[in-house]
Amino acid sequence: MTTVGVVSFRIDDELKEKMERLKTINWSEVLRQYVSERVAQELEESIDPIRRVSGSQLASEIQSRQPAGQNWDSVEELRKWRELKR
Repeated sequence: MTTVGVVSFRIDDELKEKMERLKTINWSEVLRQYVSERVAQELEESIDPIRRVSGSQLASEIQSRQPAGQNWDSVEELRKWRELKR
């Protein structure tokens, strides 16, 4: 069984009256579809910058944030994380 959440929002009287004149439109479905598409778009945009960063760019970024005089080795870091994963 699928659970269903309910979302409500307020609109002004003028818009409500216009919507009521368009009785053939299923406004709940229109809004569900819009919200679904917008959520997918927002999630895609929030993930997309991560996809664009290559491994070497990420390594350079991490290395640039290290305190002065402290060397960072990406190979060493990968080995450390792989060991922790085991």
